[in-house]
Amino acid sequence: MDQKFQVSNDHPQISLRVDGDLRLIGEDVLQVRVESSASDGMRISQSGGAMEITCRGDCWVTAPKNSDLRIEKVGGDGTVIGLHGPLTIEKIGGDVNLQDIRSVTVGGIGGELAAVELQGDLFVQKVGGDVAARNIQGEVQIGSVGGMLAMESVGGSVNAKVGGDISISLSSLVVKSYELRAGGELACRVPANSSIDVSLDCGSERMILRLPGMPEVVNARQYQARIGDGATKISLKAGGDIYLTSLPPETDEAAVAPTGMEADLEHLGEKIEQQVSAKFRLADFTSRLKTGLTEQTRSLSQRAVQRADRRIQNALQKINQKIFLPPAWPAPPVSPEAPVLGGTTAPIEETASSPSSSTRVTDDERLRILQMVENKKITVDEAEQLLETLEELGGEEEG
Repeated sequence: MDQKFQVSNDHPQISLRVDGDLRLIGEDVLQVRVESSASDGMRISQSGGAMEITCRGDCWVTAPKNSDLRIEKVGGDGTVIGLHGPLTIEKIGGDVNLQDIRSVTVGGIGGELAAVELQGDLFVQKVGGDVAARNIQGEVQIGSVGGMLAMESVGGSVNAKVGGDISISLSSLVVKSYELRAGGELACRVPANSSIDVSLDCGSERMILRLPGMPEVVNARQYQARIGDGATKISLKAGGDIYLTSLPPETDEAAVAPTGMEADLEHLGEKIEQQVSAKFRLADFTSRLKTGLTEQTRSLSQRAVQRADRRIQNALQKINQKIFLPPAWPAPPVSPEAPVLGGTTAPIEETASSPSSSTRVTDDERLRILQMVENKKITVDEAEQLLETLEELGGEEEG
């Protein structure tokens, strides 16, 4: 089901309630386009410059990029890309992926949150899973995170309370205060030659500090220190170990090799760094695949899904043959009950989404691979290898 609505300006007020997944993209248009996987489950009302959208199934929306968007409820996952107007999220049950957003205020997220390229602030009350945020120009306030927090390049102040580990890199200290609370371990990196007033509270009584004038290892519950005039206050509290440095962990290897407890704490930095890298890699991969999907993919027929599954199975078999192993990767099932995302079973014409075109990996296949990654059936590395193999199979078919 596909509906288009002209709007009188480039910043309409839009509110959304979606039972399934939501994907919204902001564009330079003066219309709102709404598509749903439920043929009779969409209701849209307009009054002046305001629009209310209710959808029982999955929902895909294209709207003016300066729209004022309020997401009241999403039962599944939510993706918002390219929205430069204000964004308010009241409740999303699954994971949330935000990219190229002006600013956002979030009530509750049941799954994980990935936020990349925000021109303004990130205010979040509660996230049930992990949070990965990068290139946030404004302020960050997070009331509660059930998992871990990974954050890089924040322009404003940061205040966060996290149940798991925290890893944060502060590219510049342009504001007066940073306050972080972690139930697990905490790794914080600050610019070299920073002028800071540091207050540390460490539940494990094990800290490693790599800043001028500070001891490298502190075996105490609390520690305070000032560097320069202490213009910026940094308060860190962790149930586990604390790692505070002005250098990435890998550059510390040139120093004297750590032993004993210090080696233990060095391992903390490496472990969190690996977790952070994995989080950002997954967020980047997911965003890249979702952004590349065309509108045709939003209305896949059952036949298209089955064809994509067959090609993926062939690619998995080819990968397993290359590494001399029996087929072991979990391939998506090919069955008459394959999901119909667009509510149509019309015959498929040869288009940019067909294997015989110049795009060797079709949108159908990208969507299925994305689902396998999000369902944790394969890793990002395996997905990248699968995409490469599908490219090879496309070349063979064309030849």
